[in-house]
Amino acid sequence: MPRLLSKTDRAQYDADCEEYLKGGVPEALARLAALNAHFFAVLDIIEVAREAKLDLFEIAEAYFQLGELFELGWLRTQITELASKTHWDALARSNYRDDLDLLQRYLAMSVLAYPTQERSITQKVQKWVVHHETLFNRWQQRLAEMKAQPVLEPVMFSVILRELMDWAQSEREQMYQRHKK
Repeated sequence: MPRLLSKTDRAQYDADCEEYLKGGVPEALARLAALNAHFFAVLDIIEVAREAKLDLFEIAEAYFQLGELFELGWLRTQITELASKTHWDALARSNYRDDLDLLQRYLAMSVLAYPTQERSITQKVQKWVVHHETLFNRWQQRLAEMKAQPVLEPVMFSVILRELMDWAQSEREQMYQRHKK
């Protein structure tokens, strides 16, 4: 699995693994423990592969590339670090994480279903992003606006996740229409 991680995720995996090794953890266990942060994705990837009847490794590659491209790891970290003053805050934070995971799944499916002659996942992702340049630029702008804020408020996550949800929903509808033909 480490070879499928995005550059950012792979760097974090390597750093975590190194820390465990420095702490005296045996190598096999250190490598397994360093992957822990990415195990959540495995279930999504398996579900997408099963649902879409697509290759597990292609799904994983698209999933992690999109995570890197959309900076979903950064967004996921910000959600996780949201302060929970009440039970409702904790529920909202949990829902934001669940929504983000689901959206990453939908986007990976969309890339693999995108009609292109490209063979490599990287090229498919690039073609898909070029096709959706306006939406992708808007996503990057929203993300930059969030990053510029000194404090992130929960409502910001609702807004940015809604943007991604609208995009993902549009993609799912297009996939359905292409499949129906």
